[in-house]
Amino acid sequence: MNTDQIMPLVDISTRISTHISAMITMEQQKREALLQYDMEQTTKLMQNQQAMVMQLDIMEKKRITTQIDAGFSSMSCQEILGAVSSEQKLLLAPIFDELRFLSQELQLLNKVSLDIAKTELRLMGQSTTTSSSGLYQSNGKKRGASFNSTSFQETF
Repeated sequence: MNTDQIMPLVDISTRISTHISAMITMEQQKREALLQYDMEQTTKLMQNQQAMVMQLDIMEKKRITTQIDAGFSSMSCQEILGAVSSEQKLLLAPIFDELRFLSQELQLLNKVSLDIAKTELRLMGQSTTTSSSGLYQSNGKKRGASFNSTSFQETF
């Protein structure tokens, strides 16, 4: 196989790598928005992230098709590197390494953001349960008078 036959695979893999790099930047921005309790920015970033994930899915399907067209059906990156010439390996190995690294980094950042969001939700849940001694319940109904709280009602 000549080098021209693997260039479409090199091209799509490089575009995926660039796309994942952009997703990493967005994930870092999302983490900052979460830490700053900026729900508007967090929501906006999550919507953009959803769109980017869908784009990545389309690109990945194109990569798989390109890989099949190049004669590497159902092969892992390591298997592809073992099946190509030294010259082709010099082209593919750095791209495959970068894809692996970026994918792992994105996965880690996503896990950190998810952990932050879960912690914030847990803290919000705790703050609403500790403030339940007010005059009104969470469902909007007025609490009855008790030993710990008073309610002032006038009757005429």
